[in-house]
Amino acid sequence: MPVDEVKDVFSPFHDSELAIQERLGVREKVHKYASKMVRPYMPDQHRAFFEGLSYFFLGTVDAEGMPWAHMIWGDPGFIRSPDAETLVLPLACVPPEARHVGAEVGGLGLLLENRRRNRVNGRVVRVSDDSVTLQITQSFGNCPQYIQARVPEPVARKSGEWQEATLSTRYRHMIETADTFFIASAASRLGVDVRHGVDVSHRGGAPSFVKFLDDSTLLFPDFSGNRHFNTLGNIHDTGRAGLLFVDFTTGDLLQVSGAAAIVWPEDSPYAYEGAERFVRVSIDKVKATSAAVPFIWRFLGVSPRLPAGAVWTPTPAQGTAS
Repeated sequence: MPVDEVKDVFSPFHDSELAIQERLGVREKVHKYASKMVRPYMPDQHRAFFEGLSYFFLGTVDAEGMPWAHMIWGDPGFIRSPDAETLVLPLACVPPEARHVGAEVGGLGLLLENRRRNRVNGRVVRVSDDSVTLQITQSFGNCPQYIQARVPEPVARKSGEWQEATLSTRYRHMIETADTFFIASAASRLGVDVRHGVDVSHRGGAPSFVKFLDDSTLLFPDFSGNRHFNTLGNIHDTGRAGLLFVDFTTGDLLQVSGAAAIVWPEDSPYAYEGAERFVRVSIDKVKATSAAVPFIWRFLGVSPRLPAGAVWTPTPAQGTAS
């Protein structure tokens, strides 16, 4: 059997992920470890990790096919793993678009204080009066790169419901000063091929690493990672993304979603030290809630992997454009 056919048979990646790996010359190298690293079940240490969390991140897709990133929380144990192929979430924590059998969901478990993170993708197989059960389709660990270390301390807050919002000055400032956000994306053949799922991932950088190109368009750098290109592959496939910003002081949450595209360095109006490529998001919808997260976060330190003193600089073709 030809080498390409062997890679495709055992690959955990869909065609758009593979296309980016191929473009960047890493497809064969990634296949050698990813085919063993990406599993259709959770190792015991991942199951214990998820069950010990007090917060968790979800990626979902709404009725219009738009990805959204969410943060949920509860007392440790609010997430359960009765077996290696199953996660159970409280119904109240799950967004409405994922409260039905067949819904695809991405999950990210993250401990900011020690930069440990593990990922899961799954499909809703049961919905009861108080819980949503996910059957795991993909599970794998992630490295600690670009994560700003923070310790959460519980605080009593009364959160309102998510509200449709406009991209006000307040929310623009929240985005422009963020050093962390979460991005949800989805492939096109949800429910057809287990490699085509919903994904949610962490992105970290120095404050101002997310740049406004105009009133509703964002640009952010994509640094070197695990070379899976789950997020970029999904964006290449469907051209959509949802971003979640967390104010670690006030507990405010901000969700934005819209059209997304990969911007290769030669096409970017700006350069950013350490960036291997960029992602552009044209914001279409905004949702926000104030004082939502019941934690105050104590900052521990910047990721040692972040480029020091990185700033946005116009590329030569753009001259001194703002």
